[in-house]
Amino acid sequence: MLIFTWRWLFAVEWSYLDNFSRVVGSHVIEDEHAIGYDIEGLEPGNCYFVRVRAGNDHGFGSPATSTPPGATPSSECPNNSTIRITIADITW
Repeated sequence: MLIFTWRWLFAVEWSYLDNFSRVVGSHVIEDEHAIGYDIEGLEPGNCYFVRVRAGNDHGFGSPATSTPPGATPSSECPNNSTIRITIADITW
C-alpha cells in the first residue's frame, strides 16, 4: 500500500513593476483552505502589481497575474494600506 501526502502552497508576490523584475514583497501561504491573503503595510499612492504561484513539495508553477493586474491603495485613506487578494480560480 502506498500513501501519498500532498501539501498545497501558494506564493504571493507584489512589485511596483508589471514585469516583476524587482519584487518588493512576498509571502507563502501554507494553508490549503486559504482563499485569500491581505497584503499589508503598502504605501498609499504607489501602484502594486500582484501575482500568485500554486505549488507543492516539488516546487511552484508559473505565476498567474491578478485581475486587475495592478491596484493603488488610496492616498485619501492613509490608514488603509492593505490590498486583499482572493485566490478564486486555480487551474493546473
